[in-house]
Amino acid sequence: MSAHPPCQFRPATPQDAEAAVPLIYSSGPQAIDYGFPRHDKTQQDFLHFAFVDGQGFLGYQNHTVATLDDQVVGIAALYNLSAYLRLTLAHLWQLWQFYPAWKLTDLAVRGVHLTSLMPPPAQTMHYLAHFAVVKQFQSTGIGKCMLDYHRAQARALGRHQFALDVSVNNPRAQALYERYGFSVGKENRFSGPRAAVPNTRRLVLAIQNKRVE
Repeated sequence: MSAHPPCQFRPATPQDAEAAVPLIYSSGPQAIDYGFPRHDKTQQDFLHFAFVDGQGFLGYQNHTVATLDDQVVGIAALYNLSAYLRLTLAHLWQLWQFYPAWKLTDLAVRGVHLTSLMPPPAQTMHYLAHFAVVKQFQSTGIGKCMLDYHRAQARALGRHQFALDVSVNNPRAQALYERYGFSVGKENRFSGPRAAVPNTRRLVLAIQNKRVE
């Protein structure tokens, strides 16, 4: 498939939920299935609730979408340590609102287990999460366009590192990131039930510190 023209970027809105929720789910289905177990609703029901609510890790306010001809073709969330702490509090409130009270202890334990796969970023790190491209637009250059955009955002904010975590079961994605310039750092070992979610590797790219005033 031939490469598409450079995509455009904008902050996500609640109206993007139909396109955004499947993309967020595709970025880590095993982790999402583990972290947000079904009760009378599905994992994607919670993703939709959290996205439209706007707050927390999964909220639309924490995401940027890539578009082509006004169609959402990709999504990503970015944050550093300060934002991570704020997002965590909002995320816990969303769990309290969505799930029955008797499930909250189990959800908290599962959340701790998932943190072992996605450790909090440093203050000077720009951490990329929920990075996904619509399947039909993969291998067209859109992923690279998104990485270029978000690396530029990191540089503008004065971050020292651009980072993400990739599943050990996804060597193709890891190879793509390494070709882009990321280096493989520590392997994050899942602290929950064995084989429930694969380990991840943190990939890091050093960036020039250039703050835009």
